[in-house]
Amino acid sequence: MKTIKAGPLAGGLAMAAGSASATSTVTLSQGTFENGSQSISYTLDAATGTANAGSFFMNDTASTDSFLMWCIDIVTTLANPTTFEIDPTPAPLSAAQLERVERVFDANYDGSTPVNAEASAAMSVAVWDAVHDSDFNASLQNGMASD
Repeated sequence: MKTIKAGPLAGGLAMAAGSASATSTVTLSQGTFENGSQSISYTLDAATGTANAGSFFMNDTASTDSFLMWCIDIVTTLANPTTFEIDPTPAPLSAAQLERVERVFDANYDGSTPVNAEASAAMSVAVWDAVHDSDFNASLQNGMASD
């Protein structure tokens, strides 16, 4: 079972799960990418790979609740569906990582869904860069994310 930390990044999950305690669980299935996605190639700590970049919906399998989210872990693929344990302790990111991700959202996300796959993929790359780097200097050219 995966654990979701009920910190700022898991706010949507905490709302979807209702009142969270250390023993709460929620089973989510991945929905569609909102307005599409883009396949990108990346290099991270000398490892290379590919990922679909873009926002996507997660659906609570016990209700009709769904919410839009971006992945913060570029190298891990979600199982579908996945059961998560809601853990009210702080998020698994450092304070500096959380601050950078918050800055990305504050500067680029107004609460609406991205207008197209390019904008959605760009937001994904910005979030990944905020989690894995500190200079806000990622680029995406010809489907290749680099720092």
